[in-house]
Amino acid sequence: MAKKIVFVNQTANYLFADIITAFAHKMPDARIEAWYGSFDYDTSQLPQNISLQKGPVYDRSSFAKRFRSWFRFYMWMRGKVRSEVADTKFFFVSNPPLFVFLPRLHKMQFACLIYDLYPDVLSGFRKNTVTSTMVKRWAKRNRKVLPAAQKIFTLGTGLKTAIEQYLLASDKDKVQVVPIWNKQTDKHNTSGRDFRKEWELQDKKIILYSGNIGLTHPLEYIVEIAKKLASHTDWAVVVVGNDNKKVKLKDLSAGLTNIQFHPPVPFEDLSQLLSIATWGYVTLDTSATNNSVPSKTYNLLAEGIPLLAMVNSASEIASLIDTHNVGLYFKENELNEVVTKLLAITEEQHLQLQQNAASCATNFTKELANNFAHSLQWHV
Repeated sequence: MAKKIVFVNQTANYLFADIITAFAHKMPDARIEAWYGSFDYDTSQLPQNISLQKGPVYDRSSFAKRFRSWFRFYMWMRGKVRSEVADTKFFFVSNPPLFVFLPRLHKMQFACLIYDLYPDVLSGFRKNTVTSTMVKRWAKRNRKVLPAAQKIFTLGTGLKTAIEQYLLASDKDKVQVVPIWNKQTDKHNTSGRDFRKEWELQDKKIILYSGNIGLTHPLEYIVEIAKKLASHTDWAVVVVGNDNKKVKLKDLSAGLTNIQFHPPVPFEDLSQLLSIATWGYVTLDTSATNNSVPSKTYNLLAEGIPLLAMVNSASEIASLIDTHNVGLYFKENELNEVVTKLLAITEEQHLQLQQNAASCATNFTKELANNFAHSLQWHV
């Protein structure tokens, strides 16, 4: 009987697609299933030996709704895991992070990819009896389950160190860092739209945010930047995306003429959209840890766009910016300082940042997806 591998990710995207494609190419005779809630990818492009199973969708509109949608997916996944044969291998992505509570997981053959580490993320929330109990129980479960994984993949050295606290010294070599990579687009299949012309932004220096505008995304500060740049008519702020916080941001920006809001653009227009940016704005979800790096970061770098990141100096994003000299980062109380820096940067300095960004991006391509299959050796 052919080997079977099940990949699980409630919010699948191009990263997940590249990973399962790498396994499918490495193991053409294997039966590969992908269990997901939503899949932001043209799944018709996946290899023929991958089958798809759709479960409950993730709801990111509030933390309470996140947990409820995680739990619905967890229960759906739990029922399906129970029906699998003993030699099925599993690859869990940490959305939902509840996968660690699957019964008998420590007896299964599995690997995992951790984007956000729970219960560590909960440390940013106000403590009470419920959260304290949850943190203790989750940490105990991590110590039981994570050492049983064949491999634990994660995105950066900060997360690697955080994961290792749940492992014995003899198990720490199971943790492997594989950075996120950029979403590579086929330039021949793009639409050729000119967003600068469409949105009347010719000759503007543009700070672009493109992504979710959820309640937990601290995007109020991009509006504050627009306010501080209001007297500089050669600057504009563009926010592209939808979600619960968009109305609030529009209210906060009432009266400003240098900020625009637009709905998400189709995937084939992504490259054209990013190309209008002078600076790509990046921030972390308030429930994320300093060790998180949004995938949009690497897509901006791939287009040669310097980063303007609202993060603290201990974050993985700040480390990326410092290491490769690809932009600026600031904290909430440093808005005046960062605007002063933006205005002081010369064309020559900005060109160097663009070149650094494009060079940095060559280290983060989808070839990194091959590391998962190579490391696990499930094809042997």
